[in-house]
Amino acid sequence: MRQGFRVIDTDTHVNPSMDVLLRYADHDLRTHLEELQPYMRTVKPRSGHGDAEDQDTVSMLTIRPLRYQCGHGWLPHWLLRLTRQIDYVRGSVSPNLKHTPLEYTQMGRVFCGIDFSEGVEMTKAVVDILGDHVLMYQSDYPHPETVFPDHTDTVIAWQQTLGAPTMHKLMWENAARFFRFTSTPWDQLA
Repeated sequence: MRQGFRVIDTDTHVNPSMDVLLRYADHDLRTHLEELQPYMRTVKPRSGHGDAEDQDTVSMLTIRPLRYQCGHGWLPHWLLRLTRQIDYVRGSVSPNLKHTPLEYTQMGRVFCGIDFSEGVEMTKAVVDILGDHVLMYQSDYPHPETVFPDHTDTVIAWQQTLGAPTMHKLMWENAARFFRFTSTPWDQLA
């Protein structure tokens, strides 16, 4: 909890391990774990520690797509352009395409981590075009561009512009949905 907000940092350096996903993820993910083995990888939680046989390694699920470490201001332009291009290249687009890229995004199938440097104005513009269910907080820790340890508080201050419901989604609800969490450690505190 940070200033009353639940926070899930979706930065690549702090993605949850399979142990965390299995503990808090939905039932379907747990029951299909064997099928997910081709999409799993073993990683070291700390740089320079352990190898694949060490107890310090963790398994990570790699099947869910996410755009991160690349900003978020480009996303509306790209999706609008892809949507317009469907008519331009109509003959080479699969007839099975049921929705435009923009519609798929507005349906909640696209996730993107925010880049703090793009600021609250760009974040609000992305939310206005794509909806408040796309963006996820990421701190960019430990890179020097982060304003650690004040990064989270600085983004939470954007609530004045974004509003409380959008801020809750940005800080944890969207990431919880992306990682398919059905409960969180905070639920145990309630």
